Amino acid sequence: MHNKDLMNEYVGVLRRALNAVPSHQFAARREVYEQARNSLAAGLRAAKPALTAREIAQRRLLLEDCIVRVEETAVKSPTPPASSSNKVQLM
Repeated sequence: MHNKDLMNEYVGVLRRALNAVPSHQFAARREVYEQARNSLAAGLRAAKPALTAREIAQRRLLLEDCIVRVEETAVKSPTPPASSSNKVQLM
């Protein structure tokens, strides 16, 4: 998967997770971002075939770029409607 495809996937997952958070406060968003980081790390460690250290670093940096992008939008927009789940699954 190319970086652009991964970025679109990560941004979409983050936005859906944020839309499911009952509170649009920064602490709630930060928790979503931390769940995304943990989910990605677990998925990267379990990847078959194993990814190189460089590939892992690139994907983690890509997620951080996506978090910045989504956070910039989140602070500018009104509170989104809550939906059913804020579970973040990346990989």
